[in-house]
Amino acid sequence: MKKVISLLFSFTLFVSLLLPVYVAAAQAETSFASSTTAMVRYSDWLTGTHSSLDIFISDVADDAFLPNGVYSGWCIQPRITGLLHGEAASIYSSFNPASLPADLAGLPWGKINYLLNHKIRGADKTDLEFFKDVQTAIWILMGDTNPEFGVSAEAQQMVDEANANAGFVPANGDTVAFIVYSDGMLQDERSVQEVIIEVVLYLPPTETPTPTATESPTPTVTESPTPTAPTLTETVTSTPTPTETLTFTPPPPDTVTVTPPTETATSTSTPTQTATTTPPVTSTFTPTPTVTSTPACVPQTITVDFSGIAPGESVEGMGKVATGLNIDAKGTAVKIQEGVLPAVYGAGVGNTVWNGAIGAGGFSDRVTQQAVQPHLYTFTFEPGTSVSSFSLRMLDFGDLNPTSATSA
Repeated sequence: MKKVISLLFSFTLFVSLLLPVYVAAAQAETSFASSTTAMVRYSDWLTGTHSSLDIFISDVADDAFLPNGVYSGWCIQPRITGLLHGEAASIYSSFNPASLPADLAGLPWGKINYLLNHKIRGADKTDLEFFKDVQTAIWILMGDTNPEFGVSAEAQQMVDEANANAGFVPANGDTVAFIVYSDGMLQDERSVQEVIIEVVLYLPPTETPTPTATESPTPTVTESPTPTAPTLTETVTSTPTPTETLTFTPPPPDTVTVTPPTETATSTSTPTQTATTTPPVTSTFTPTPTVTSTPACVPQTITVDFSGIAPGESVEGMGKVATGLNIDAKGTAVKIQEGVLPAVYGAGVGNTVWNGAIGAGGFSDRVTQQAVQPHLYTFTFEPGTSVSSFSLRMLDFGDLNPTSATSA
């Protein structure tokens, strides 16, 4: 039987949440103090969406701070090729080194966390080249002296800056390395690769009580009038002349009237003084909560795109050929193209064309085909995605399709 599947499908995405995954921590040294377990699956090497590996985590304990989902992952063991394909693993946070197993506790997590928050992408570098630079820097910080991809200028700069910030502690909103731990940091090539995943640290705001100023009654001090002894007052009346302006002109002698002195007893009371205490004004800053409205889900029609993949290259991996989609074959699903090797089948009457009727792109599982076994493909979607319609075009000219139907 010769079987090939050409994918010309569309599906509607209702994206409820496509943001980085967050972990909540109450305070610096208590976050994720003990490990949790989960089922873990790695993507193929160097096929990650934002890193060298996509790490799929499920069945996390309900009371853990780590939600199920797809995480950006990086290798921490050079030249170890074993991957997890849905097996159980323990997950630790590098935020609390005291809780780590012995073979993880001595690793430079301050440097690793600094690097994850300060990646350097060279000008005009592709995603793959950028991923290799970050991966190389991580290997070097972990002690590798002969990294697989060599050492670029960007990788060396990331290493130098991380070494200069060995005591880095992630703050609110920073990325923290969580370790996916299976069989330990063994140097056996047959062991499983230990990886780190990127998790964004979220520290909830702390409520601060607002002091209230209370005014107390203020006592009033009243002074009693003070009697003043009688005094003799002599009154002299001076009448200025009509020409008096801005200067004093002495009046003539006959204009001066002298009044005999009289005794006048004057009682003077001192006005009451009131002492008033004004309480200090306390300025209190109350943060204003920000209400964020989540936009309604916008449906999208997504069609696969094989143009960026060479014939014979794997099409597996989340987002490899369509946003939010991963294709997983029993063997390995690779791109095939009409009239181009690798040749999976011939089609046409009288004039056979390799991979005929498939146009510019489709895929098939050559490993399973050569083993003469039924093909099996699993299509998975990114968490938070709702699919309302999914269509798939199948070309099967073999003995299990006697009617030569071109759709499943």
